[in-house]
Amino acid sequence: MINIENISVTYNAGTANEVKALQQLSLQVLPKSFVVLLGSNGSGKSTFFNALSGTAQIDSGKIFIDNQPIHEWNAYKRSVLFTRVFQNPLQGTVTGLSVIENFRIAALRTHSSKNIFAGVSTAFRKKVQEVISESGLPLANRLDTLMGNLSGGQRQALTLLMATMADCKVIMMDEPTAALDPRSAELVINTTQKIFQNSPVTIFYITHNMKEAVSLGNRLLIFKEGRIAIDASDTEKQKWDLQRLHGWFDEG
Repeated sequence: MINIENISVTYNAGTANEVKALQQLSLQVLPKSFVVLLGSNGSGKSTFFNALSGTAQIDSGKIFIDNQPIHEWNAYKRSVLFTRVFQNPLQGTVTGLSVIENFRIAALRTHSSKNIFAGVSTAFRKKVQEVISESGLPLANRLDTLMGNLSGGQRQALTLLMATMADCKVIMMDEPTAALDPRSAELVINTTQKIFQNSPVTIFYITHNMKEAVSLGNRLLIFKEGRIAIDASDTEKQKWDLQRLHGWFDEG
């Protein structure tokens, strides 16, 4: 369970450039939820991610995951709970390392080791092959390929799969398909849905794509001026159409 109580984040407080990025935002999210975040630029979506991960300091409020007060933790300590997938597919993986080496780094996020590659054993390699094969990606036999030789969509999809190796609780995806061609975007979306179906993680997914907002996930949050303006269940949002969503933003 994620429980967020009245968090606020202000940038440049007390200056002419003051921005109230989040304003007394409260939210409860059940385990194994797929929550889509929609809103215009500056509405608070990315700041919400930063507040959860600890890269943005909250002015007030509390954040709990499984009753743990993570608002008291620094970003490094919180990193074992969260995996982030960014718009730029190059940010989630190390270009100069192989697929298997990237997976090893991801797996070590929750374990200590003096040598990050010491555990690339036959058993670990087999496990990575199984994870990739189950996803449907045709990369199970390319574990020694450099990440830099893969497409952006393949790298985004592998970033998601690496999150499952690290036993994280929450995957935060910030417009993961925005920089991809349609075929690569479909690959990432399909991988996301398979992970949601087959693992216990909670997913937060930021998008500006109205079609994704309606079709993906089991809950939709629409952000406006640092607050959650609309909180719709899967049943509710399935009744919406794209014209209604566009109209809401035109009015806002």
